[in-house]
Amino acid sequence: MKKRVLSLLMAVLMFCSVLPTAKAATSGVPIYLGYWDADAMAEIILDEIGAREISGDYERIQAVYDWIIKNCDRTGTWDTEYIHYDALVADQQMWSDKFITELEHGDAALHTYFESLDSWWDNGYNTPFNMGYYAAQMAVYRVGDCLYYASLLAVLLMHLGYECYVVPGDFINSSGSTVMHKWNMVYVNGTPYWLDVRMDHAGYSGGKVPHTYFMKTSDSEWAKRHVWDKTYTDAIRAEHQKGRHPYVYMGIDNTTLPEPQWSKCSAWARDYLSTAQQIQLIPPILKGADMTQAITREEFAALAVTVYEGVTTTTAKQASGDPFIDCTSADVLKAYKLGIVNGTSETTFEPSGFLTRQQGAAMLGRTYEAILDGRAGDGSGLDTAGSTAFADDGNISDYARSYVYFMNANGIIDGVGQGRFDPWGKMSREAAIKIALMMLTNLQF
Repeated sequence: MKKRVLSLLMAVLMFCSVLPTAKAATSGVPIYLGYWDADAMAEIILDEIGAREISGDYERIQAVYDWIIKNCDRTGTWDTEYIHYDALVADQQMWSDKFITELEHGDAALHTYFESLDSWWDNGYNTPFNMGYYAAQMAVYRVGDCLYYASLLAVLLMHLGYECYVVPGDFINSSGSTVMHKWNMVYVNGTPYWLDVRMDHAGYSGGKVPHTYFMKTSDSEWAKRHVWDKTYTDAIRAEHQKGRHPYVYMGIDNTTLPEPQWSKCSAWARDYLSTAQQIQLIPPILKGADMTQAITREEFAALAVTVYEGVTTTTAKQASGDPFIDCTSADVLKAYKLGIVNGTSETTFEPSGFLTRQQGAAMLGRTYEAILDGRAGDGSGLDTAGSTAFADDGNISDYARSYVYFMNANGIIDGVGQGRFDPWGKMSREAAIKIALMMLTNLQF
């Protein structure tokens, strides 16, 4: 039975081999091995634990740690499958599609290893294949030695977004003798912690899990019972100080994970936002924002200026003086000088006011005019051929009509269904970024 896991893992196609370059990313994303079966087993176990619903890094890691101790053993036979292969293989396409989609969208990273450290570690415990094999073996049969324990813990924690290593060395018994051993080092918020799930399992009895070797930070204390090649772990820490991590992320090996560029977005918007992030279209004011929410006038002004400066490769000048008593934003003052935005009165801008769909179309249309002519016009010179009148055309304000139909004729902005444009409806942040991206894609500058 034991050979069955190895044969399947060796035969399975690594889904990363057909993976296009990922488009975007966030920090703390799941780290996959690239073998659909090992990764699927990790997901099944994490769902059983309910680990993703647990708040707090310490508590989440402890839940995984304790589950392994309670459900796995050092001795036994490989006769019982706790994860049934027939059912797993039946869902292979579903799992592969899930992993590939998440990697493409930047919702996951792909595990690799530091090639520069190979000379210090000939056994390759942290290569995706080896880690996947030992973790899958333990996941299926729940029996194995310290390497199986450490590999399963590493894979589960990586699926939760924690960078985790298997560390080889020796354990010092109470008698002073040593035995070959494996344990883990995990990074949480930039700090490395030691874990030894196998030795805490040795002290497990009566349903109470000891945490003698759980989440320890002191190397000197750890060294009282552990012996290891510190050259290797010091090298890993040095890599961290350089901002390097053993991932393939956005198609690049060993790169720093970027900070999240948004906190929430709709499924339909993910690809647009990912592309916008790559070309630096998302302005700083929207960093970390909930993209499903309505965009404000100030935020849209920042987006328009980002488009203008990106296309012209120049820094826009700000309006002189203080035209608005309620807004000092540099982006608003730049957009105002270019004629892209107007105030809501002679002295106010209402930066926190929500933008309507027709205002968004008009402001982006003026941005296009400013790029071509140095300053926005009134839309009268824009070609609207090819557009179709909206059923609610009478509700579109005169100042916005030319811009709305110009944007529609060029496939930049659509209606909301039933032939309507909904000019007074609020525009979401993700919709605003989408139309800005479509303008850059569809128009000639």
